[in-house]
Amino acid sequence: EPEAYHYTNSGRTGSTHGAGDDWNDTWRTVKSAASQSGTDSKDWINWSHLADNQLLYFYCGNDWDWTTNHNWMAAGPKYSGRGGWRFYSWDCDVMLYDVEANNLGVGAPDGIFNLMMRNDEFKVFFKDRIY
Repeated sequence: EPEAYHYTNSGRTGSTHGAGDDWNDTWRTVKSAASQSGTDSKDWINWSHLADNQLLYFYCGNDWDWTTNHNWMAAGPKYSGRGGWRFYSWDCDVMLYDVEANNLGVGAPDGIFNLMMRNDEFKVFFKDRIY
């Protein structure tokens, strides 16, 4: 059901389902899970989606309008263990504008990738995904 999911538009706005059911509460839980190891992060974050989305942005060199809170979207379940949040590119009109741009230090999406890179298991997963 749609009410079982939320989305955010770059960590600035997102879905509400009324009666205080706001995306912010779930997003805080997702961000908290990103700083945890193993199962906690896997229950809330779809590792494959996050890794593939990051690789897209890293490869395309979009350093002009991709920031921590700009030009990405995410959506996912309100409860853990239901496939995790997925990450999507958005407004990519300048992709490949400067293919030599280095945006590896960008903390998008909303610091989640940087938190996940502190997790040794995710690091190995990300390296394998690159390979």
